[in-house]
Amino acid sequence: MFICILTETEKAKLLEKFVDILETPSTSPIKILGQAITVFKIQELFGVMFTLPIRELDGIAKGMVEMYCNNLILSRDLDPQENMHGEELLSVASNVLVLVIVRLQCSSYLYAFIHMYVPT
Repeated sequence: MFICILTETEKAKLLEKFVDILETPSTSPIKILGQAITVFKIQELFGVMFTLPIRELDGIAKGMVEMYCNNLILSRDLDPQENMHGEELLSVASNVLVLVIVRLQCSSYLYAFIHMYVPT
């Protein structure tokens, strides 16, 4: 609701500030992961994903899945019923893939993406 009152310039400046925070060195991998998720979610809320070409969206989704897989180790000490660190990445990556599927009008793209990028 509050995003609607921001101009495009204000949105760009706000997103830039979050990206700057992400680039600030942090000692905690969990904090870095959380900051990256925040940036992806803000990009999604601001509609940035709608403006990007399909190849770039594909790369972003792949990067999110890789980031999730690379950070699975951060959740090794969690109770099995707790949420995994970074699991929101999979949700945002899925939204990006749905956008690609709608643009391509090809639902088999999702299966191909999973086969190519998700480790077994």
